[in-house]
Amino acid sequence: MDIQLNDEQQAMLAGERGLAKQMAMRLLLDMAAAAGATELIPIKSAHLSGVSPLTGGLGLRLFLARLGSEEGVSMAVPTTLNSAGCDEAQFDEMQIVAPDFLQHNHEIVALYTKLGVEPTQSCIPYEWEGV
Repeated sequence: MDIQLNDEQQAMLAGERGLAKQMAMRLLLDMAAAAGATELIPIKSAHLSGVSPLTGGLGLRLFLARLGSEEGVSMAVPTTLNSAGCDEAQFDEMQIVAPDFLQHNHEIVALYTKLGVEPTQSCIPYEWEGV
């Protein structure tokens, strides 16, 4: 099934807007194809989940580092970040046994921030200005 792309989307896919946008467009198109979509709809803002090292692991950190390896990388629309993988104030009570969990969590948030994501770490993005 072919997904119809507008000129800007085609430019992103072709790498004309940088490697990060090209990689993101490829991922988005794979997800759209899996869902049976025939087109992408315009958005004015985005909210990202996938912050926890438990769900993203090393692969997420490597992917985000690759996306952020370009100079001047930015998000296409204002983007906020979902809540992090734990409440640091109550980390011990949560009994998370993953090695280096907090270090990896901080790394993920820093990598998203480098990409231009607003590190709101909230599951209620509609409360933030600009989204």
